[in-house]
Amino acid sequence: MRPEMQRALAELVAASADGGVDIDALGDVCSRANAAPDEVDALITELESRGIVVRAPAGGGGEERLGVVLQTARALRTELGRTPTAPEIAARSGLDVARVRQALALARVIAR
Repeated sequence: MRPEMQRALAELVAASADGGVDIDALGDVCSRANAAPDEVDALITELESRGIVVRAPAGGGGEERLGVVLQTARALRTELGRTPTAPEIAARSGLDVARVRQALALARVIAR
């Protein structure tokens, strides 16, 4: 794990006194660490292995952003022939990178 991701993990663990962290906090630390999608997934896996729940509040447009991000990612994957990066998805979708990373984290939480 890159040092930036280790710091992100430490920050989230410290903030999880009640046994959980909000997905917005996860998105914020991942954005600051310039986390790749697989690093976000590894971070969530590590949090869960420590018994820390990633909470995604209902409402707030998360589901709509997730739809935009997934549709954009699929289109870029077809065009590029590889998994697109969060900045590439952000540039194409019009969302900022932090919102893209939050949506990708939400997708991982939902998939679990």
